[in-house]
Amino acid sequence: MIDHLSVPRKEAQNMLKKLRDLDAVDCNYKVIAEGDSVLIPLKVQQELPRIAMGYFRLKHDGRPDLRRSVKPVKFSGSYDVIGSIAIMKRGEMDDPEKLARNIMESRKNIRSVFLDKGVKGEFRTRDLELICGENSTKTMYRENGLRFAVDVGSAYFSPRLATERYIVAKGTEDGERIIDMFAGIGPFSITIASMKKCEIYAFDSNPAAINMMNENIAMNRIYGQIFPQLGDSSHMIENYRGMDRIIMNLPHSSFSFIEKAYASLRRGGKINYYEILDDAGLEKRMERFRDMGLELRSKRIVHGYSKFLNVYSMELVKTAV
Repeated sequence: MIDHLSVPRKEAQNMLKKLRDLDAVDCNYKVIAEGDSVLIPLKVQQELPRIAMGYFRLKHDGRPDLRRSVKPVKFSGSYDVIGSIAIMKRGEMDDPEKLARNIMESRKNIRSVFLDKGVKGEFRTRDLELICGENSTKTMYRENGLRFAVDVGSAYFSPRLATERYIVAKGTEDGERIIDMFAGIGPFSITIASMKKCEIYAFDSNPAAINMMNENIAMNRIYGQIFPQLGDSSHMIENYRGMDRIIMNLPHSSFSFIEKAYASLRRGGKINYYEILDDAGLEKRMERFRDMGLELRSKRIVHGYSKFLNVYSMELVKTAV
């Protein structure tokens, strides 16, 4: 028998959030609905906060949450969750199958666990090996209030840039003309267009990515206009001049395209630039940008890539004519 707080059903969601914020909820047990009331499991000898005064505290057998019964194992690799799919990085793992089983047992929404063996081919898609679960690379993913159809086997997608996409969208102004050079399935373009009335030309050379982008545009409410274009962005961008913003999310090789992006940008326009660099490489890049007439307005680490490398985000402003 454990302590529960009995709350009217109509007030339960609000109270549950408040108690979770106070770390008062015992997450090893499920919240129980009984008639017009909801029973919220409390941690042992938890002092009731003032917000809970006036509600009944009672003993109940409790319903263990089996999703919490398997504790995540410690390992030196990492994994990303995209909808119902988990993608593991090998790292120093000795037993990928053990980790895969643990992921599926501890996260009930996961249907498939794949091992990422690196990127391959012309479109730099993941080389995936099924370790556990259903042999399907398709899923639905939610981010920043948006929905995305994702096929992790046919187009590269990373959930690790969710915050980055939101930051860029918030910093965009209505009326901007934007090029998303390596748009993939459209997460940057769609996030921006869902918040701002702008004009976005979204390039990608992968037909599967363009098809998913069109599907994702259709399923989300957007205010701006997005024009998906299939082809080589290094050639297509030559047809555009005076752009307000260019997004360059190709961390392994963005620098190869910086001069063409620069030529397409108006004076005062911005580049949202991403690259994998170590400390020395970062200093070298910033020096090169200054020489080109690009002023660094902001710089941050998006996430680590290896022991000495990070994925950096930089916002650059064209200061020269």
